[in-house]
Amino acid sequence: MEKGTIHEPRLQGNMGTGALVMSVLAFVGPLGATTGILPVFISYAGSGAPAVYFIIMVILLLFAVGFAKMGTVMGRPGGFYAFVTDGLGKKLGFVSASLASVGYPLIGLWAPPLLAIQVNLIITEIFGGEAQPWVIWTIVSTLLSGFFAYHKIDLTAKVLVVVMIMETIFIVIFDIYCFKIGVPANGADAMFTGPVFSNGELGMAMLFVFGSFFGFEATVIYREESRKPDVTIPGATYASIILICVLFGVTTWAYTAFWGASNIENICDENAAGIFAVTTDTFFNKVVYDIIMFASVFSVFASQLSIHNVAARYWYSMGVDGVIPKMFGKVHPKHHSPYVAVIAITIFWIIMMIIFYVSGQPADTVYPLFSGCGTFFVTIIMFMTSIAVIAYFRKNRFDDINTWTKLIAPILSAIGIGAVVALSIVYFPALLGSSGWVTGAFIGFIAALMVVSYFYAKRLESSNPEAYERLGRNNPGAGS
Repeated sequence: MEKGTIHEPRLQGNMGTGALVMSVLAFVGPLGATTGILPVFISYAGSGAPAVYFIIMVILLLFAVGFAKMGTVMGRPGGFYAFVTDGLGKKLGFVSASLASVGYPLIGLWAPPLLAIQVNLIITEIFGGEAQPWVIWTIVSTLLSGFFAYHKIDLTAKVLVVVMIMETIFIVIFDIYCFKIGVPANGADAMFTGPVFSNGELGMAMLFVFGSFFGFEATVIYREESRKPDVTIPGATYASIILICVLFGVTTWAYTAFWGASNIENICDENAAGIFAVTTDTFFNKVVYDIIMFASVFSVFASQLSIHNVAARYWYSMGVDGVIPKMFGKVHPKHHSPYVAVIAITIFWIIMMIIFYVSGQPADTVYPLFSGCGTFFVTIIMFMTSIAVIAYFRKNRFDDINTWTKLIAPILSAIGIGAVVALSIVYFPALLGSSGWVTGAFIGFIAALMVVSYFYAKRLESSNPEAYERLGRNNPGAGS
């Protein structure tokens, strides 16, 4: 361990490329997303859903070109926070950290209510019991994810690898049956469809797709806990983006092939939470269906656990830098985990779920709301990061890095991500269910958070220069 570290001991782990990729996949919860998020996305994109995935994949692969290269030459943990700091300066870096510190916990709140829906389905449909208040299952799942996140990351990685392999097998089987059978009896007019966008909600569709890819930032967030990070991180980044696109793009295509291009949008709009069950009931017997229902619960929990880890490491990074109470930057002496930040996220999630339950909100309204809201936060950060990559390579000359890597690809990705942000703002009322003050208040909150964060960092520059210099994980011993 290096001398001069601000907090002893440091985060530690031994994650390789495979474990990193599985952690990214777990973030989006493939089977859980297939049952709960993809139908919501299809209700916006209609039969053009598969095409949206491949469009976003191209944008993110362009983003990954400069992002992965900058990660190897910069050589520090901290995720997008560190990237924006190095590229655009400490003040905007802190703005990005503030957005991430709110955005990731919000994204994580999609998982507990969806898991509660699935658990109640198992209780009622498989065991013939009575559904329980959904808040109970959200508390149980949050405490359980907090338990795993509290321990060393290698334990989490082992759990996620097993769950992800199981999920992927089930999704492949589901896709094969959808393509093989189709449902002409349901009026399906086409088994294979092209990139046809049937409505004006493309912005929300692209926002949901972006949310499917967000876990790939974990490849740099776990830098301190990775084996040979300069090798594993770029490979895991590219592999994650491609694998997510193929997995989800093909699955949305499978849904469309099964129900038909002219039917799928309305069906998902009317019963997003139940379409997976209705579809599988057509070609699986009850035993297989029951197994998949249980697997879906594990999938959503794996996503919750992965997001729990990522969100905690953002709060940990800010604690290490001393811009929030330093207790958040503490590392467990035995498990080498950011245990204080993990506990804080656990408490925050439980409080939020209780508030929404007491306010009378149903679980099937809560999970897409938080998924979309959190995704919007992180999409803004990604746009800032894409600009930061360009700025970083303009400020730091690397003669051995070609123009495509340090300029052209980052510019193209910035244009693409910027377009997604703009479209999302235009169509955000569709997610919040309001076209008036509610949407304005949400956008206003984000703007206010960015402004306050900027001026807080500016004040820090004069009032606490040491903390200001540490912004972006620039402290001694922060690297791998």
